[in-house]
Amino acid sequence: MENFRGYHDQGVRWFVSSLALLLVGCEYRYARESLSSAQQEEDGSGEGVSSTGGEGGTTGTMTGDGPGTATGTTTDEATGADGTTYGMTTAGTTTDGMTTAGTTTDATTTDGTTTDGTTTGEELCGNGVVDVGEECDGDGWGDQCVDCELQWFYVFASSVAYQGNLGGVAGADEKCQKLAEAAKLKGTYLAWIADGTKKSSPALRFGFKPEDTREFKLVSGDTIASNWAALLANSPVIPIDVTEKKEPLDVTTGFRNAWSGISSNGVAIEGAKTCSFWTASKHNGRVGRIWRETTYGGTDCTDGAEWSDCYDFQCSFLARLYCFQVAPAGG
Repeated sequence: MENFRGYHDQGVRWFVSSLALLLVGCEYRYARESLSSAQQEEDGSGEGVSSTGGEGGTTGTMTGDGPGTATGTTTDEATGADGTTYGMTTAGTTTDGMTTAGTTTDATTTDGTTTDGTTTGEELCGNGVVDVGEECDGDGWGDQCVDCELQWFYVFASSVAYQGNLGGVAGADEKCQKLAEAAKLKGTYLAWIADGTKKSSPALRFGFKPEDTREFKLVSGDTIASNWAALLANSPVIPIDVTEKKEPLDVTTGFRNAWSGISSNGVAIEGAKTCSFWTASKHNGRVGRIWRETTYGGTDCTDGAEWSDCYDFQCSFLARLYCFQVAPAGG
């Protein structure tokens, strides 16, 4: 045990002695570097010093070029909490403490776009892609798209009639979108349909706000409502009787109904028949009439709400869909 203590005490003394020598060496090296740096600053003969700062710090390189002369580039950069990068870069030549040539750029970078009074890089609006915050962009929109914002919204009656098994509300939406794309209509289209639940109501699902002042038009160009609030309050001023192909429907032929389940104010009808949430071709589903019955001598569904809420229809029968263009989510 005594031998172990002896070895232990000897090891501790060796470690302390080594540490002391190391500290002396570091102080000697620091003194030499400080003396050398002071001499370089005095005669301007330095070969270059580089320093790098962390977030919000400074990154710079200065190279000695003779007595009293230095050239280099300095960048001061910081990143905000929202991911925005702010920076100032100064490049130039300094002689005897006076800058004789240089360029300074103050720039803020957000989402890949740099602004310093003059925009550099690619602007989002006009790049041909409907980006977040945009409703439209690129070719094919015509006059409907101005400054990446839709000026009105299109509506059509589907050229295809379907049984009540639509694949649910999502399946009906998909059918409208595919018809629109086949007809080369731009944008997002959803079906005017609900499955008896409040969340499926177009008044909520479509995303329009009461203060929106934009018109709703048939794809032929005729206006059916001056704005969203007017559509819900007063119903369409003319029937939605033009297909995505810009073909008018014939009132004398069949398929005069459109699957709905919605009151004319855009809210799902509580307890309405919906062909088992639009997933079955049996039982009944609520429909709207594309034309008033009085158009061809009938007497039912003439209260102004018939376009969306008329009567129950057998799910095995065929009916159309009303398809509405909407602003994209996040637009």
